[in-house]
Amino acid sequence: MNTLIVDDEKRARETLVQIIDLCCPSITTLREANDVQSAIAAIKKERPDILFLDIDLGTGNGFEVLQHFEKEALNVIFVTGHNDYVLKALRASAVDYLLKPVKANELIVAVQKVSQKLSQQKQQLSLDFLISNLTNSQKRIQKITLNTIDSLHVINIEDIIYCQSDKGYTTFHTTDKQKIIVSQILRTYEEILPKEHFMRVHQSFLVNLNHVQRYDKKDKNALITTLNHKIPVSHRLKAKVLSYFSDIGTISF
Repeated sequence: MNTLIVDDEKRARETLVQIIDLCCPSITTLREANDVQSAIAAIKKERPDILFLDIDLGTGNGFEVLQHFEKEALNVIFVTGHNDYVLKALRASAVDYLLKPVKANELIVAVQKVSQKLSQQKQQLSLDFLISNLTNSQKRIQKITLNTIDSLHVINIEDIIYCQSDKGYTTFHTTDKQKIIVSQILRTYEEILPKEHFMRVHQSFLVNLNHVQRYDKKDKNALITTLNHKIPVSHRLKAKVLSYFSDIGTISF
C-alpha cells in the first residue's frame, strides 16, 4: 500500500515514518506533505491507499484538504495532538483517529482496518465484473478477474490452460506460464467458465479442451496439454473424457 503523511511538524512526520517502517510491512511507499496545498497536490498525483492526516496544519487544517475530495473515497486516518475533533473526524468518514504520540499497536490496528477495506473493495470489483459477464447474454464471456492477495488479474479465458484445486485454493495455469492462486474452490470457476471449452476431468483439475494436445492411455490416463502439462483423468470421469474425443473423431476404439 502507498501512503501519504500530512503534518506541518517535521519531527511528527519522521516519528510516524519510523513506526510505520518497523510495524507495517504492508506499506511499501511513503510520501509526505506539510500544508493544505501540498497535501492536495500530493493526493491528486499519488492517489494514496492511506492518508495519515494531521488536523492542525498551521495556516489551515485537515478538513480543508478533504473538502477538495468530497466525491472520492479516501482512506483517512487522522493523526492529531488534540481529541477535540473526534466527532468531526467521524463525520468525515475517517477510518480511524490516532492521538499523538502515536502508539505502535494502535497504528497497526488502523492500518489493518484500511487493508481489510481495500480487500473488500477488490472482492466486490471482482464480483461485479463476473456478474457483468454472466448477465450479458449478447456475448460470450471472454475475460475473467482473479483476485489474489496483492493483485487483481484480468485474463483472457482462452489463455487458461487448466485450473488446479488444492485445499480450498485454485491455481490458474496460463499460456504465458503464469500461476495465479486465488482463495476460491474449483467448483466456483467450473460454474463460471464456458462448459463447451472447460471440462472437469478430475476432482482437482478443470482443463481447457482447446489446449489439450492428446490423451495418453498408457500414462495413467493423462491429458497432455500444448505446454506438455500432464493432467490426470480420474477413473470416474474417464468415460466422459473419452466420449469427448470420440465425438471429435480423434480416438479410435
